[in-house]
Amino acid sequence: MKNVEILSHYTQFPVLLDILEREKIVLGNPASWDDKTDFRILEKYAEAKGKDIKVRALCLTKLPKGISDSVLHWKIYAPGKSGCRIDFDKEILEKIIKQSEATLERVDYLRTEELETQPEKWLKKTLFLKRSPYTYEYEWRILWFGKLNKGKEFELDIPEADFKNLIKRIKLSPELPKSLADSTRAFLEKHFKIKSIHSWLSADPNWERLAEKVFNLNHRR
Repeated sequence: MKNVEILSHYTQFPVLLDILEREKIVLGNPASWDDKTDFRILEKYAEAKGKDIKVRALCLTKLPKGISDSVLHWKIYAPGKSGCRIDFDKEILEKIIKQSEATLERVDYLRTEELETQPEKWLKKTLFLKRSPYTYEYEWRILWFGKLNKGKEFELDIPEADFKNLIKRIKLSPELPKSLADSTRAFLEKHFKIKSIHSWLSADPNWERLAEKVFNLNHRR
């Protein structure tokens, strides 16, 4: 069986519904990012490419092997009960991106001193570099530069042939009560044939049962 490489996007449920309903992925304006240094580098690059050139981006993550989820990603990028995680098939996503003249690449993290002492090493990574405090993100980034039609944003069009296989799974917020998670999962399955699970980060019964057994918690006084 083929081993599918996954890139995940932590976001809000309305964003997921927009993707499923319109079969498009909107790339956002990085001006809204918390890391203003990162945004200003991209903005200056866009300005250098020509008049009215804009940059649009989408941030994804590929967690290290052995780590299936991240509390920090939920808290920062998908907070609240409406947060969710979209798991994309990386190979299919790459094909869609290439057809849209956008770029997907892994982000590298480094200290300011490294950039200063080894500028040649990082020259080709200009748009896919971040400062070391953001290492926890494990980011992959989609970037697009170009002119936008008035009132429009840049979108990745998902071909019908790719749409059914692009999203491998949805993970619902750990803050979502179980009853709402169950009905949301049923909704996604019924209307979009999408598999989803409820994040266990706030409570993991398997861990609790194992801990009780290993440490004999039920018989301690």
